[in-house]
Formats: sequence, C-alpha cells, structure tokens
Amino acid sequence: MALLLAGCAQSPQQLSLTLTEAPAQLPPGVAIIDVKAVDARSSNNVGSRGGVYAESSVITTAPLFLQTLVDAYRQALQSSGQATIQDGAPVAITLILESFSISTPKRSVLPEIVYSAKISVKVIKAQQTRLYRYSADQKHTLATLPSDVKNQALTNELFSVVLSQAIADDALNNFMMSAVN
Repeated sequence: MALLLAGCAQSPQQLSLTLTEAPAQLPPGVAIIDVKAVDARSSNNVGSRGGVYAESSVITTAPLFLQTLVDAYRQALQSSGQATIQDGAPVAITLILESFSISTPKRSVLPEIVYSAKISVKVIKAQQTRLYRYSADQKHTLATLPSDVKNQALTNELFSVVLSQAIADDALNNFMMSAVN
C-alpha cells in the first residue's frame, strides 16, 4: 500500500534554463548596449505538478533562472558581431520576465498541461522609450504528468520560442540600432 501511495505523490521541482539562441540579425552598424533584467513576477512559483498531492508538488524557478535568460539574450546580440554589451551604454535594454506558469488540470484521463511565458523588452535610447512584448503558450497532452526531465525540456523549449521572438523582432532591432546609423 505504501508503495502505491508513494507512486501517486509528486516531489517539488525547481526549474532552471538551458538556452542556446542563434545570433540576432541586426541592421548594419555597431551598437554599444547595456542589458539588464527584471523579474516582475510576484513569486518564483510557476505551478504545481498536479496529482493527488498538488499542494506539496510545487514547481518553482531556480535562483539563476532570470540570469540565464538575460545571458542568452546578451549572447545572441553579441554573436551578431554588431553589438557590444557594456554597463552604462547609450542604448539601455531591460529584459522583463512578466510571467511564467505551468497549469495542470485537476482531474483528467490524459492531462493537458499548459506552459505559458511572457517577457517584455524595454529599450531606452536618446530619451525615447519603447516596450516590446513577447509570449508563448504551449499545450501538451501527455499520458502521465511530466517527469522532472520532461518539465525541464518543455520549459527550455517554451523560453527558446519566446526569446527567439525578441531576437528576431525587426522593429526592436531597428530601434535599437537606429542610434548608430
């Protein structure tokens, strides 16, 4: 009986990120950019693994989650060969983690799990401010609740999609680079 009950319980999980993004396709020029990050979420709790003991199977983000996200963005900008990252630069970018959630159904034969993320990129340049928003929602129908490894892989996939939107946004990239052209 104890073995059966242990199989129903889900342990808490702390998610990190592993992201490798392609270089940004920036317009011609060379920009010196300051890139910071802000976590606008009220909590690092992103959801529950579901199941019978949902209250004790909380999913949270690791302490370096936001740092990994902003580092991937910085790397994509630098890899373009046209952006240099430097504190106090004339182009100030703030990557804002607006939300991240994983929602699981209360009861379902085949659990449909929804992973959602929203980020904003705020650019301040020459006394002008622009805010760009990116989001993704991914629904997954799985035979069982995802394991730690599967949760991690789906989280990496979700944030790769959201970050790729920012990296490939022509409006953002044109505004960021317009100071140097």
